Order: sequence, then C-alpha cells, then structure tokens
Amino acid sequence: MSNSVNKAFGAIWNNREGLRDLFINYWKKVAETFKGSEYVIAYELMNEPWPGDLFRNPLVMVPGLSELINLQPAYDIISH
Repeated sequence: MSNSVNKAFGAIWNNREGLRDLFINYWKKVAETFKGSEYVIAYELMNEPWPGDLFRNPLVMVPGLSELINLQPAYDIISH
C-alpha cells in the first residue's frame, strides 16, 4: 500500500484536516436523502477499510489492534 493511501486513511481515522468530519457530513446527507425509503435497510460506511497510517504507527498492522486504535473509535463517532 502506498504512503499516500496510508496517510489518507490515517487522516480519516484521526480527523486530520477535518477529513473525518467531511466523511461524516457525506453520510449524513446520504441518510437524509434516503430516510424513510423502503428500499434501504442499512449502510456500509466503508468497504474494506485500511487500518491506518502504518508508517506513523506500525501497530495498526497487528491483528485486532487497528480496530481498537482507529476503526471502532472513528465508527463510534461517525454513527452517532
């Protein structure tokens, strides 16, 4: 995975430059648009997310740690 991809996912999970906020606003708009639709039962926030910036924090590559360090905290914020 390229350094740019690592940095981009790290920016989402850690809200660098407000990237997670933009991601949240996107999903709010999607949810508002399809609210009440009988054809939508769920949303997948991100398919196959990268665990984060492994160059900044190599521990994100340890199985189970990326969920604790980056993914779950970000998903908790995004889903509220």
